[in-house]
Amino acid sequence: MKMAKKIKKRLIFSVGTAVMGFGMQLCNLAGLGMDPLGIFQTGMARTFHISFSGANILTCVFFIAVSFGTNRKDITVMTLISPWICSLGISVVPDISGLLHPAVLFIAGLILMASGIAFSIHAGCGKTAYDCFIYGFMQLFRKSYAVVRLCTDACLIIFGALMKGSIGVGTVAACLFLGKIMEFVLRNLQKLV
Repeated sequence: MKMAKKIKKRLIFSVGTAVMGFGMQLCNLAGLGMDPLGIFQTGMARTFHISFSGANILTCVFFIAVSFGTNRKDITVMTLISPWICSLGISVVPDISGLLHPAVLFIAGLILMASGIAFSIHAGCGKTAYDCFIYGFMQLFRKSYAVVRLCTDACLIIFGALMKGSIGVGTVAACLFLGKIMEFVLRNLQKLV
């Protein structure tokens, strides 16, 4: 019975992380600006002449390394494989940018990204690298997810812009609303289950 529960939690985490990637790609297809983490990773890729996926892996390694000092309990094997699961979610999205209005694509992407994050956290078998980082600072500063996410996303935007990442209105919207939407979905998910 314990094994079935463990498999179920990992499956929920994986689906949530893939949905997060799916949402990220919808936001990117909207052409209104990438999410803050994407801006940072794009800037890093341009500055250090590496691929976007290479920048993603380096960023995740950094988040996990910092989380070892602030939030070790949330780092699991799922944390380590979450970048690849997210990449899978990104890669399955067809280019539908011409079919829907950019604002519709972006809003759908933002909601899916926040919902995916909420499901992966709700699974209770670890967190993605970025969420381990955020939860560590939540504990350190005793602030809500939305507040810590807003601050870390703002820092990522600043550093990403300094490294020539392109910021759009979607970037700012993701920074302002992603944490709040995620908290709303997670709170309602916890009431439901």
